[in-house]
Amino acid sequence: MRAHFGGARFAGFTAPVDKTKITGTTKSYTISADSGALTHRHFCGVCGAYLYGAPDLVDGMINFSIGSLDDPNQAAPSLAVYTRSRANWDVTSEKIACFAELPPGA
Repeated sequence: MRAHFGGARFAGFTAPVDKTKITGTTKSYTISADSGALTHRHFCGVCGAYLYGAPDLVDGMINFSIGSLDDPNQAAPSLAVYTRSRANWDVTSEKIACFAELPPGA
């Protein structure tokens, strides 16, 4: 995960496909997720910044990067996943639910 996002953390949110509007051209590649399902990762065709992922396992939803928003303050974290692989110094607020891997049903 760190190699893909270029850092120790990734801040994102999930939204329904039918409630989102994506403008511009993206490029993408496909990976096999921990579940075995395919995930299609999309990035800016101009600068290469990660924009969103579209997992086959969760039909109708897209996982966006907070950095893709015009105003990243309109979203706040509610959970932390894959905490088993975080650095020892990486501490999450006690107010946020933490999961060593993906949470059940995700």
